[in-house]
Amino acid sequence: MHSKLLLIRFGTFAFFVSLAIFGILFFIFPKKEVSEYEKRKLAQMPTFHWKDFWSGKYLKDVDMYVADNFPFRDGFVQTNFVISQNRGIKNEDVGFYKQEVVTNGGMDKSNPDSTNQKDEKRPEDELIEGEADKSPVRGVMIYKSMAIQVFGGGESSAKYCADVVNFYQETLKDKAQVYSVVVPTHGEFYLPHKYRHTSEKKNIEYLYSQLNEKVISVDVTSSLYKHKDEYIFFNTDHHWTGLGAYYAYEEFCKKAGFDAVPIEKMEKKVINGFLGSLYWITRDKRLKENIDSVVYYKPSVKYTAFSHAKKNPDKRSGGALLFVEYAKGPNAYSVYFGDDFSLVEVDTDVKNGRRAMIIKNSFGNAFAPYLASHFEKLLVVDYRYWNKNLLKMINDHKITDVIIFHYSFSANTVPDLQRIKKLLTEFGGANAKPETPKKKASKDTIKQ
Repeated sequence: MHSKLLLIRFGTFAFFVSLAIFGILFFIFPKKEVSEYEKRKLAQMPTFHWKDFWSGKYLKDVDMYVADNFPFRDGFVQTNFVISQNRGIKNEDVGFYKQEVVTNGGMDKSNPDSTNQKDEKRPEDELIEGEADKSPVRGVMIYKSMAIQVFGGGESSAKYCADVVNFYQETLKDKAQVYSVVVPTHGEFYLPHKYRHTSEKKNIEYLYSQLNEKVISVDVTSSLYKHKDEYIFFNTDHHWTGLGAYYAYEEFCKKAGFDAVPIEKMEKKVINGFLGSLYWITRDKRLKENIDSVVYYKPSVKYTAFSHAKKNPDKRSGGALLFVEYAKGPNAYSVYFGDDFSLVEVDTDVKNGRRAMIIKNSFGNAFAPYLASHFEKLLVVDYRYWNKNLLKMINDHKITDVIIFHYSFSANTVPDLQRIKKLLTEFGGANAKPETPKKKASKDTIKQ
């Protein structure tokens, strides 16, 4: 009995000593702004306001600050991931992460400087009934050491994407040729049918079937199928590789009347050690054993470029098609342009009267640099950040070719499509506004 009492006292003493040590270390240790392991911003000490104190918000924010900054936190987080991954019966080839993966809402989880929140919905946003809150992402499948997002797009969202592209064509009329480029992802080529929710190929085919006959669609899917055994998609990231983007560029050139620059005539560069967005979201150790390299090709065209900041599009600075200096580790994909800028302006030494605008998200970053070899001017617009009217830009810069670029997930993400439409309407442009189509009563998904 005496020894048991001593043991209790010793345990209590050790607990309070440990608590005191952690408390002292909490105030001594420097605080981080970003968790390198979790790839997200950490909570910062909130500013005191009486209003926040009485509402409880201040104390809640303090709790978040303490939780994000206690000593040795990264070590505890890593240990927790290891324990979570090794419990239960394991399948070496297949794993599934059910959580929604946000890879296109104005942030990139492979970038520690990015925000970790979805864009807030605004009351003035138009909605397609039942679609606005439906994400095309159905989790992440780990299959043979490759991370693959499970696609869940449907006919109504694909139809709305086609309607937005058609509206661009109808608004621009003879001012510029409109192209629709929609790219499938890993799942279309590597995921067995039994693990799929819907078919990306059939979704894209349906989207293209709804386009105005004056819109030129580019069949990237068929080309990528021919090269599916090559390194066209990353193992650990939701983007595609520079090689995959090159094959799409070849298909675009066929439709646009250009001869694609042979890939062997471009300088090839490699950045090793790339762990991408889907690794940092899942932390699946199988992905760490299948690490990527970012292979990119340098167009030989002479050019000058300017970049416009994400948060302040009016702020312009020097830019580049390829930016190598900070493209390392988890940020290696940012070799394309150096980041997701709201706008990149490129002037080349090409003299053919052709001037292009490509409207895209980060998936288009690997594709757009190839276009510089064929246009006098190239405007690379990231619709997530640009907030000025595109019709005025098209007129001012005498744009002849407008390329609306999507990968299958963004082509089925209604808020993204609404944003693209508004760039031609609500920022002081065209008076007419396309009517938002109603959801069909027919079957919504496109099955295998």
